[in-house]
Amino acid sequence: MVSEKFPRGSWTPEMVEKGGYPHFMLKEIHEQPKALKNALSLRPEVCQQASRILNDSDQVYITGAGTSNHAGLAGRYMFTKLSAIKTQNLVSSEFTELTGKLLDESNVVLAISQSGETSETINAVKHAKRQGAKVVSLTNVLESTISKLSDYTIYTYAGPEYGLAATKTFLVQVACLSLLSLDLSLMRGSLGSSEVGKLRRELMKTPLIVDKTVKRQDRVVRDIAYQYANKSSFLFLGRGISTSTAMEGALKLKETAYVHAEAYPAGESRHGSIAIIEPGFPVIIIAPPDENYEKLIKNLKEIKAYQAKIISVV
Repeated sequence: MVSEKFPRGSWTPEMVEKGGYPHFMLKEIHEQPKALKNALSLRPEVCQQASRILNDSDQVYITGAGTSNHAGLAGRYMFTKLSAIKTQNLVSSEFTELTGKLLDESNVVLAISQSGETSETINAVKHAKRQGAKVVSLTNVLESTISKLSDYTIYTYAGPEYGLAATKTFLVQVACLSLLSLDLSLMRGSLGSSEVGKLRRELMKTPLIVDKTVKRQDRVVRDIAYQYANKSSFLFLGRGISTSTAMEGALKLKETAYVHAEAYPAGESRHGSIAIIEPGFPVIIIAPPDENYEKLIKNLKEIKAYQAKIISVV
């Protein structure tokens, strides 16, 4: 188990080398199970204290940029559905414009940044502090600017991430937000202790699931990549919390392959994006067996009628 010195400041030489992988991104993809296990091993009082701060607020604002914004969107779904607390997710670069002078001491801003040095998120935090709002941050780096500005900080313990597409980052941020949501749900009474316990036990199984997925699906993913390598545009779709995964998938494709990709809530696919579908157009569907599954199937059938090529993550 990696100790709580894991954030930058005590990274070992071995941690910042490629470890036999051809590039850092692939190494970090294979580090995801370990990073997830570290994130889920937070001391209980860490999330409980953050939950108390959030619970004392009238409104929670989650803010981040890029990958962190997509993790924040997943957090909003969890906070709204499980914790029953008023939550908005605002991209950091627009945070000041969207909140103006509406923030006050009754609000809490949850700022998410892997490095803790994201300029747009720093500006959002400074704006929130000027308005009197409390700030809870979620970051991977000790003594970062955002952690110093915050009233309270949760560290993700993901270790160094040099790959441009932040693979570990998204996973551990969503994991920490999941823990936070469960503690908040229990505190607010929106979920019973038995239900929270069940969800927590399931959550603790995810490092093993991620490990199996990465190992078993490597060849499948590689084959699909070669099959669609000549495509110039992709569409990613999901419903509910899977919308955040779809958005993150599109971002990762743009960052790594320099290929155009868009992401939408699947229910919005008929409003514009379906017009660009032609025979052979690749559409990636994020479809876990949740309460949105049947609705997603209906959206899928509409797209299939246009002879799109469907790549499903199920």
